[in-house]
Amino acid sequence: MFKQALDWPRPLKKALVIFVDIVLALLSTWVAYSLRYETLHWPHGQEWGNYLLTPVFAVAIFWAFGLYRTIFRYFGLDAMLQMARAVLCYVLLLIGYHLWRIWPTFPLTLGILQPIIFMLLL
Repeated sequence: MFKQALDWPRPLKKALVIFVDIVLALLSTWVAYSLRYETLHWPHGQEWGNYLLTPVFAVAIFWAFGLYRTIFRYFGLDAMLQMARAVLCYVLLLIGYHLWRIWPTFPLTLGILQPIIFMLLL
């Protein structure tokens, strides 16, 4: 299976990686909410917006940092550092957005916990 995936065209491989990043962003958001509220979480109200924005922010920032181009060339220490920088920008953007839009109802621990979980999943 893995050897077959290596033979896929480059755009298909990029699409697969972007899809995996979207799934991981959603999963890390769900895990962060579940850990924060100490129960399995089901989103409601403004939380749906957070679930929609985390993958959008992640893919946009990763694309801007060139991670989807870098991953297919090699994956070494430089790529890990680039990914860490991208996740740091992701954290700042996510927290900034939440401070601007939904500050009173958004616990800031989620703004830190979700990117940490996301980085570990990546």
